Amino acid sequence: MQSFLSKVPKFFKSKWTLGAIVLIILGVGGYFLFHKNPTYQFVTVQNGSITESVSLTGNTIPNQNVSLAFGSSGIVSHTYSDLGKQVNKGQVLAELNMSDLLAQLHNAQANYQKIINGATEPTIDVTKASVSAAEVSLDGIIKQQKLLVQNAYNNLLNSTPEALPSGG
Repeated sequence: MQSFLSKVPKFFKSKWTLGAIVLIILGVGGYFLFHKNPTYQFVTVQNGSITESVSLTGNTIPNQNVSLAFGSSGIVSHTYSDLGKQVNKGQVLAELNMSDLLAQLHNAQANYQKIINGATEPTIDVTKASVSAAEVSLDGIIKQQKLLVQNAYNNLLNSTPEALPSGG
């Protein structure tokens, strides 16, 4: 063994040199031991559609609210759409109970008929004016409600709804 060490140059007998050589050998050995070659997958290109779906859960807050309101107070007699359903232009969304207005109109028409059957000319004129006013009032309210619903619908169509996660 002594003869082998005598043949090794003095430079390689140093502790630092031997430590460096051991570290290099361990580094190269570790590289080959732990380094994995990447694997590739080859696929033939084809025409087709690309789809992506995203599934999220949580609360959403609308970016813009649209308030739907009638021009006069009353009881909603019927709704024609449910919450979250898509609506179309010109679609009636809700109706007020107009039985009070119709009762007033029918009362005025009955009075008109009663007066026509045996009333004086001034009374007939007053009753005609009352019937006419009731008809105009009813027509005005119907037009006003249609306009309000149309405006609310246009606001809904012109808005850009955006779902935002809630801060909770």
